[in-house]
Amino acid sequence: MEFAARLAVRVVDVCGRTREAADVAHADRDMGWMQRLGILIQDALDVDQEVQQHLDNPPKGWRWWSLPVPFAKPPASNTSSSSSESGESDDGQHSSSLMHPSRIDIYPTLTVATHWNTVRGNRLPIFRTFRNLSLLTQQHPLFAFPALPSLADLRNSLNATTTDICASVPFLVGEVDASGALSDTGARPQGGHVLALIWGLHMLCGVDGLEPGLKAWMLKVLARMGTAGGIKQGLVLSRLHSEPTDPKPWGLT
Repeated sequence: MEFAARLAVRVVDVCGRTREAADVAHADRDMGWMQRLGILIQDALDVDQEVQQHLDNPPKGWRWWSLPVPFAKPPASNTSSSSSESGESDDGQHSSSLMHPSRIDIYPTLTVATHWNTVRGNRLPIFRTFRNLSLLTQQHPLFAFPALPSLADLRNSLNATTTDICASVPFLVGEVDASGALSDTGARPQGGHVLALIWGLHMLCGVDGLEPGLKAWMLKVLARMGTAGGIKQGLVLSRLHSEPTDPKPWGLT
């Protein structure tokens, strides 16, 4: 968990410096500004590289494994639908499955799952920062800035992170256990362990151009956090992102 805490501090620093750089008027962007921007870009690249290395090489005992969804269907008697957008209570049972459409990731413990979602959630602002930095460098094509990830690479990274966060949902809300077995007692979000999940879903729901079906699924998850888990932030965010115009949408366009 120390890595996640240290990452959060570095992400806040990089994002804050990016906003400060963007606020400098074009006429005031001298050589010193460009040099500082180059250092900032390298810092952002270093943060993202460290995150990727951490994801690629999990500490011993912290690796997750995956199940394809067809092998983890909830019991037929527990698949009646509920309304996520209205926020209606579902008494914490399987009124609507939260199985991700592509896969389910199983973790050794809830603490481990929370760690990885904290890392992924903190990585999302870095993707947006890379895009903002790219727009700044395009305004000064004659200066040799460090190479930023391409738009295609950023989209691929965002899609992979989105899938990873969503695939953790069934485990975190209790629909499957650490062995991959389905729960027959109904899904109930696990208190503080889903706060990092809520943050990640909130960020993803604000992505401009997010596939509508996936966004609807995320809204259902957020609503369940409020109704079954008693975490009101989930219900508030579900309603907020159900509005015709989401607050401050962001994208990689």
